Amino acid sequence: MTHAQTLDLRTQALSNALAAAGVPVPTVLVVEEAASTNTELAALVDGSDPQWRETSVLVARHQSAGRGRIDRSWDVLPNSSFTFSLHIELDFEPQAFTWVPLAVGAILAEELGEALGVDVGVKWPNDLVVRNAGPELEGWLSMRKVGGILVQRVGTRSVIVGVGINATQDAEQLPVPTATSLALALGERQSSGLGDGNELLAGLIVRIINSLRLLERAGGDPGVSGLHDRCVAQSVTLGTSVRAELTDGTILFGMATGLAADGGLIVAGGDGEELVVTSGDVYHLRLH
Repeated sequence: MTHAQTLDLRTQALSNALAAAGVPVPTVLVVEEAASTNTELAALVDGSDPQWRETSVLVARHQSAGRGRIDRSWDVLPNSSFTFSLHIELDFEPQAFTWVPLAVGAILAEELGEALGVDVGVKWPNDLVVRNAGPELEGWLSMRKVGGILVQRVGTRSVIVGVGINATQDAEQLPVPTATSLALALGERQSSGLGDGNELLAGLIVRIINSLRLLERAGGDPGVSGLHDRCVAQSVTLGTSVRAELTDGTILFGMATGLAADGGLIVAGGDGEELVVTSGDVYHLRLH
């Protein structure tokens, strides 16, 4: 059984919704299909048309070869997900860019909670999860992944923020048991909550732009901008016992206690020694 509702994302409708929200984006394009919105937007930014080098958004109704963190695939059914990439210039020091994916995760969790009433948090570093979405599963507890974020640098002062959020899928359409969708989280409220998707997507894009501009005005300082506290507030990882599997094969066990200056995850081992995890997979073992 599948949900009757699908998204109906359109270029003009999305542009109008962005303008109505007070943050008009100069270049917006909704395409029927893209292999990866991040890859294709990066090519447009690097191309001969200067309009893409301003703030710009590329949305795909169907993404056929999307990429997640550590080059993992992210594939979706047509018209079932919010799959988009935002190009934006940010004037702050290079070290501050490590906070962009963390900040975007917190921002999106806030917006989805306020717009839809869905209890979304962030599993470090960049997984959007719905809390209390099902029985406990190893590494995920009762959380289920509803979306993910992939940020890539373009040149010295630009980033492309790629976002994928499961929207209308039912349980049978999800690829793994640790996944969920906004429709499943909303239940009977889904039709009124998601609509055709254009207004909700505009709200997500506006929230990202405004918050990254806030970080920019603070000189890239997450503390001064308030984004550090917002990342902590939206984290479902802090305060839990975790197993961290690093990209070099190292496995760490400990308590996730905080965020380091570069956004890395501080893990306190049983001997009290604190280590900072900057990349890898983090699995939740139990609540503290």
